[in-house]
Amino acid sequence: ESPFATLTNAVAKAAAEDEIVLMKGTHSANVSITKKLTIRGETGNRDDVIVQSTGIPTIDFSTGSDGSIIRDFTIQGADGGIGNQGSAVSFNNSGSIINCRMTQCTCAGGAASDSMGAGGVVWVNSNIAATIKDYLFDNNISTTASNGIGLFGNGRYGKAKAMIYIAGNNSLVENCTITNNSYVGWYAHGYVL
Repeated sequence: ESPFATLTNAVAKAAAEDEIVLMKGTHSANVSITKKLTIRGETGNRDDVIVQSTGIPTIDFSTGSDGSIIRDFTIQGADGGIGNQGSAVSFNNSGSIINCRMTQCTCAGGAASDSMGAGGVVWVNSNIAATIKDYLFDNNISTTASNGIGLFGNGRYGKAKAMIYIAGNNSLVENCTITNNSYVGWYAHGYVL
């Protein structure tokens, strides 16, 4: 009856364990989740709800957010510069992405001296349990030479800068489609997709 005007306001006012429903349409957002929340698109069709990025990362699973879920919407237009981790989504605590889409996002990767790679449209920090299921990752671009598309795990660190970067071995990636993405050059260390 009285919806919040922005996702940022809804996240700020929500209590732990609340569910935030994004109405059909386009929303602008840059939020840090600091409590356990579910944020989902209204219709269940990820193409009906678009979250247009306004900052890096667009959604940050931050301190206190363990077990949070984002589902059933698209994140579009996240633009990460050099050294930024996760232009669209950054997992610094456990959580899940289910039936989402990342499109038209960019990542520039980490600095050349960064021994862990950094960068990424989606970043999962060391030993964080992230679940990424039923996910479409399309039309994204890595804009720095020596970037690639990779999943990095089991303690294998290197200077690869990945569009999807998963450090550690506690995460699940299942039933995802990764297509029509562009990258400059190729550098791989660890498990490569």
